[in-house]
Amino acid sequence: MSTVHKISLSAADYPLRTVTIFQSSTAELTREITVDLKSGRNVLEITGISSRVDKESPRIHGLGADTRVFDISCDTNLASAPGPRNRQDAQAVKELTSKISAVELERELCQNEEVMLDDATIIQSLANGKPTELNEFMDSVLRRKRATMQAFRDYSEQITALKKELWLLTDANKGEISGRVIATIISKRECKVAFQLTYLVTGASWTPYYDLHATTSEGRPSSMVSLLYCANITQNTGEDWTDTVLTLSTANSQALRTLSVPVLDPLKVSPEVPVPPQQAPVPAIPTPSPMHLQPDLSGPAPVYPQILRSGRTRQTARRANTTAIVQADTDESVEKDDGTSAPPTTVDRSPLSLSYRVEGLVILPSDGVAHKVSIAMLDFTADLRYVCVPRKNTSAFIEAMIKNTSEYELLPGPVRVFMDDGFVTKTSLDLISVNESFDCVLGIDTALRVTYSQKSHTEHEPARSFAEPTKTTTRTITVTATNGHTFDIPKLLIPDVIPLGNEDANIKVMLRKPDGLAQIKDGEEITVSSMGDVKEVKARWSKVDNGKGGEKDGMYEWVCAVPAGKKVSVEAEWAIKAPSNVKWEESVNKDTAQKN
Repeated sequence: MSTVHKISLSAADYPLRTVTIFQSSTAELTREITVDLKSGRNVLEITGISSRVDKESPRIHGLGADTRVFDISCDTNLASAPGPRNRQDAQAVKELTSKISAVELERELCQNEEVMLDDATIIQSLANGKPTELNEFMDSVLRRKRATMQAFRDYSEQITALKKELWLLTDANKGEISGRVIATIISKRECKVAFQLTYLVTGASWTPYYDLHATTSEGRPSSMVSLLYCANITQNTGEDWTDTVLTLSTANSQALRTLSVPVLDPLKVSPEVPVPPQQAPVPAIPTPSPMHLQPDLSGPAPVYPQILRSGRTRQTARRANTTAIVQADTDESVEKDDGTSAPPTTVDRSPLSLSYRVEGLVILPSDGVAHKVSIAMLDFTADLRYVCVPRKNTSAFIEAMIKNTSEYELLPGPVRVFMDDGFVTKTSLDLISVNESFDCVLGIDTALRVTYSQKSHTEHEPARSFAEPTKTTTRTITVTATNGHTFDIPKLLIPDVIPLGNEDANIKVMLRKPDGLAQIKDGEEITVSSMGDVKEVKARWSKVDNGKGGEKDGMYEWVCAVPAGKKVSVEAEWAIKAPSNVKWEESVNKDTAQKN
């Protein structure tokens, strides 16, 4: 019968070479283990493995030709063993706990001594009632009591300090290491071998985040921006990751769930089962229905001043589609951005995922705290424009349209925006693939001042035979932008919205200004006259984004170029014609409305 050689190893004594973190809160760890084997059967017990290990995942690879793995198993039975919990800091916790107990005993002795000194009966019996001896004894007792009280305070301070040290130690280390791998390796001869032990653990995750840096020169924003691509990494596996090569993968590890090709079910066509209609409450006022705006060919009506507020606005922030799948494109070549700079990171592409290998060795303790790791610094050229939505806010926002010309897919995550190293705002990024674009607000330009005014008047038409009496409300919107800079602003975008009519309630909207806007379609542009120092501007329907915007929603925008120190003023006007007995409103949403 061959001899079995048992070898006990601790995982912490061997280097953790590589760690790959998947987006399924799973990590793959690979340790390099060197061990002396005897000829024949060698049973290796490797302890100190994370308690969150996938018991079916451990594998040994990299053995030489003279050795082979006969059997391998994994368990976490040590978690139920008596005694302290299996942690990396177990010995340090044990030593600190012993120190605290010893100091608490010393403090308890001081407390007992103080009680004895306070006992007047004991003092009187020891002094034999003689005044001289009593005075000397009382002085001695007082000195002893002062020393005892001081010792009690010192011990209390020591206990407080030791408990804080214990708390810091236990709080700094999360997770347990009750996992154990037992492997039987058969060797043809006595030799020293180095092999890799690879296993999966849960309790590790990474999420991307970004820092966008922009600069200015003499108040003018630069078109060059830098995007620091980072990752927040958290792990509480119980094992510290020291001097390891870190890889961040966009894949989900399939080891912890079944992976199979979906199976189709047979289909057939059957008569549809009618669904009983639900009776909805009838609104007090008919809701507006989309309809084309009509150009008004009549002249202006007599003025009856009446101020109406608010209205609808378009959303200016556009993001990439969040339903896209994070997946490498293996059929098309990827154009690399020459501006990509340090820290260097290697991007590995496969048909299933992207992997980012962070250069350098990483140290990540098992503390459950988010650690920030840089993936890459990406330099982009941005298309800058100024956007002001004066119906909502007269601030002029500096917006950058950025094309992702790097080799990286930008995963969804938060973005911190900095201008000249000063924090500006926080926003978020959706999935941005290579060569896709995204926009980001870089700040507010206080030197570009915008004013917004609106006025309206209503004219009631007299009743006629066989005709319903009507009223017409004319509204005029005036927007003025003044460039306080010493440089020109080539593109100022001013979005606004025109209310839509309601056919059911016989309410019509007739667009008068911008002249010609009602005749063009989405994607077209017209040149119209303006007031102020700039004589011509452009008007167009806003871009339709995810089914919103454009002519069908009454959303339009002015496109202006404002020279340095100059002013531009634009005007929009429309008429709302409705039956005289109908009180209409411009509905923004269910909670906000303007009433006439």
